[in-house]
Amino acid sequence: MGKRTQQKREGVTRLMDYIEKALERLGEWVDRIMDALFGPQSEPEREPIPLPVDERRR
Repeated sequence: MGKRTQQKREGVTRLMDYIEKALERLGEWVDRIMDALFGPQSEPEREPIPLPVDERRR
């Protein structure tokens, strides 16, 4: 692999990392704005854990 090809790959990797971080920050900002406008998100109710029942005892 040539030196230029290696440099291009490194440049693309850095650009992709930058874009990923920018999207993460944008998502955080959107969450903050949504919380400010509509209040914090309510957490969904937890589903009860089914417990096995031994029917033979009855």
